Amino acid sequence: MCLQCGICCYEKEEHHFGVIINLHKPCEYLDEKTKQCTIYKKRFQICRNCEKVTIFHALFSRYLPATCAYVQKYRKWHLFSPPKNH
Repeated sequence: MCLQCGICCYEKEEHHFGVIINLHKPCEYLDEKTKQCTIYKKRFQICRNCEKVTIFHALFSRYLPATCAYVQKYRKWHLFSPPKNH
């Protein structure tokens, strides 16, 4: 499902006003040209900062962009809006 934008693979810093993605600090295993992880099959064992994107992340993580396929699939904002009167 991943669109391979690479945003998940950049250093993130949480501040009181939100999350800042530092696009100057990619994961050491990210190939910036292809946006591919060079250790994809063993990424969770090798990279201590690599986290699996879950439904929870897709719903609530502030660092995932609206263009993320997981966000688009799981954030169904219309489910949270009041019903329309017809």
